[in-house]
Amino acid sequence: MRNLARFVATVSAVAVAASLSPPAKAADECMNDPEARLVVGNGDTIALRPGTSAKLAVTCRICCWVDSSVEAAVAWSLQPATTAASLDPHTGALTIAASAPVGTKLTVAADLTGRGKKRRAEGQVLVIDPRPQPWAGLWTETSRLACASPGKAGGPDSTPADKAPLIREFMLNEDGTFTVTWFPFERYKDYWGTYTVDRKSGAVNFTVTGGNSVPPPGADLSGTLRLEPGGGLVLADLYLGAPSGSTPPRACGHRFGG
Repeated sequence: MRNLARFVATVSAVAVAASLSPPAKAADECMNDPEARLVVGNGDTIALRPGTSAKLAVTCRICCWVDSSVEAAVAWSLQPATTAASLDPHTGALTIAASAPVGTKLTVAADLTGRGKKRRAEGQVLVIDPRPQPWAGLWTETSRLACASPGKAGGPDSTPADKAPLIREFMLNEDGTFTVTWFPFERYKDYWGTYTVDRKSGAVNFTVTGGNSVPPPGADLSGTLRLEPGGGLVLADLYLGAPSGSTPPRACGHRFGG
C-alpha cells in the first residue's frame, strides 16, 4: 500500500492524460469559464530525478476540486529555456538531463487553443536526489509515543484513540513537502509544509507553511526519523500536534504503518 501511494504521489501528477475524454460541454466550460483553473498534472510540484522522463498533461479544475481532462491543442515550452531539461512542444514529453543539478527548479508552460479561446497553464518541476527516499509515501499512524522525559520519546502512549486521535493520513512527498490529516474528507488537509531529512543522522525538521488547523503551541516539529525492518516509520522526539478541538496529553513521537 505504501509503495503504491509513493508511486502515485510521484508519478500521477504527470500522467493524468490516461483518464477518459470529457464531454464537449466540460471542455467548453474549461476554456470559456474564467473561474475554471487550468493546471499541469494535479497542480502539485512535479518531482523528477536526473535522467528520467515524464509525459505532461493539462487538467481542468472547475469550481473547487472537480477535475477533468482538456480537449484543446497544447503547445508546451520551458520558461525560460534551459539545458537542464528538454520538452517536446507537441507531446508534452519532458526529459530531465542526466547532468541536471539536484534542486534545479523548472517552469513548464502549456498554451492551449480551443473553443475559440486561448489559455495558459504553468507547472513547477523540481529535480530531486536520485537516491531512493524510502520514507516517502502515504502513512497511517498506528500509535503515539509517550514522553519518557521532556521532549524524549518512550514507549507507546496508553491514551485511548478516542481521547488522542491518530493521524489517518501523513504524506511525505519526494519534493520535500508534507501534509497531516487526522480525519480525511475529500481533499481536506489539516496542515502542510516542507521537511528535510539528514540521511546520516536521521534528523528531521518540519516547517509549516499553511493549513486549516495548524499545530497547537505545544507542537515540536524537530526530531528524528527512522524506518523499521517491518516497513514502519517512527518519528521520535517530536510532536505533530492534535486536531482542532482535541486536547490529549502531549506525545513525544509517532509510529506509522504503510
